[in-house]
Amino acid sequence: MGAQSSSVNIGNMHLERQPLKTNPDLRSIVVTVNINTIARRIFEALTVPEYQETWLSMPGQDDTSYIAATRIGQVYRLNRHGHSGIDVSIVGAYHVFRRNKLRFTWQKVGVSSTSETLVQIRLLGDFGRTSVHLIHTGLFSAEEYQWHLAMWTASLHKLTTLLYGSH
Repeated sequence: MGAQSSSVNIGNMHLERQPLKTNPDLRSIVVTVNINTIARRIFEALTVPEYQETWLSMPGQDDTSYIAATRIGQVYRLNRHGHSGIDVSIVGAYHVFRRNKLRFTWQKVGVSSTSETLVQIRLLGDFGRTSVHLIHTGLFSAEEYQWHLAMWTASLHKLTTLLYGSH
């Protein structure tokens, strides 16, 4: 029996959950969110480390933890600092880096390392309203899928709140 896709709307976000068709053991997350601002602002928020630190929200994050983002050329690193130091690190590299299209690798490293996955983001729109279409593919385990689904949902909600009405 094939895997079923499902979708849900949360405010102005539309989430689709569907496994990749090429391999039933791989899962993908598809999220679309509409933000009342121009694509340039969203692109900056998605790619500038200082801005990434304000909207990324990883599961298990609390008031005492924070994200530190760095980027050198096309390579980036996101570290979540908790009570006892860095407890989650994500590394990757941008393969496509254009104003309306991003494609980059994504891998959790450290204590709970994962396989490298792929994130693709398209920004569609103009004149103050932009759709952010995110696809994260290659998630192997149900646990990693749930962790990333929670992370992208919370992060994009926070991004939408931060950028709402900013031009």
